[in-house]
Amino acid sequence: MWNGWYRLSGLQFNCALSLGSQPKPIPITDDTSTGEEMIELLIPEKQLPISAKLLGRLEAKVPSVNWRSLEVDSRLAYARYVALLDPELRDELGVDIVSESIAFYNAYFWILVFAKRFQAHHGPDAGIEQECLKVLERAPDDVDWQLVESVAQAAEQG
Repeated sequence: MWNGWYRLSGLQFNCALSLGSQPKPIPITDDTSTGEEMIELLIPEKQLPISAKLLGRLEAKVPSVNWRSLEVDSRLAYARYVALLDPELRDELGVDIVSESIAFYNAYFWILVFAKRFQAHHGPDAGIEQECLKVLERAPDDVDWQLVESVAQAAEQG
């Protein structure tokens, strides 16, 4: 679980991600930042609660996923991924005011976290890896690919 927004600047990527380890700063360059300006990027897990009602809606919207068979940590990560990509479900998460790009960065983070958690329980899975790549095909036009790489690094370190 992490406890703060990820922030990007020209000098650092302050991550407060902790999935069993201490947060680690990730140095990056961000061409859109002056070094003083901070860009809020990833929404903290505690601000993305998955209620039983939302999980029920997800089960109805994506019946091909056997939600109840997933381990809790994997199910919550996948639920965040799906809900962040759907404007209607983002409203239920309470993050309906975020831009499409911020929703995308967060959804991409959560599909990568899901893949890592799922594969920790079940071993390598090419289908899950392929789904992670397919998310990139749905990126909004204004996505910054350097930020996408930073998001992937943050998910990997978690």
